[in-house]
Amino acid sequence: NVEILGTVVQVFDPRFFPIDPQTGRKVTENEGKYYLNDMVIENPDHSYVLNVIVDDGTDNMRAVFFREAMEKLLNCSKEKALEYRGNPESFEQVKSDLLGMLVKINGRVKKNLFFDRLELVANDVSINPDPEEEIKRLNEEARKL
Repeated sequence: NVEILGTVVQVFDPRFFPIDPQTGRKVTENEGKYYLNDMVIENPDHSYVLNVIVDDGTDNMRAVFFREAMEKLLNCSKEKALEYRGNPESFEQVKSDLLGMLVKINGRVKKNLFFDRLELVANDVSINPDPEEEIKRLNEEARKL
């Protein structure tokens, strides 16, 4: 687990995908029906993911925000997030608002084998944290070591 403090420098469009409402696992669609393994899912729910590029002053890194982390980053509800699925143009203003925003992201770094890059999968995010408070907190943690 890692924590970074950085500035959002690029925002991609959110992606939406069907999930089993009972387990939250991704389902696949085949000929108009949705499946979780061999089980038919009658009324799938939808989940979402948002990718952004964050600059922490040393380098840029892709950060991946699944469902609750995306909601926290956007400061929105599930219902609002799902509105972007039916109206992707409405997300353009959100993208503009996120650019330049200071964020603190807690998560885990994983290797994306498909693109051969490291990515930060966000577990938690704080928007517009106070840099002075972060410096004080880090100095106190360093003194304890």
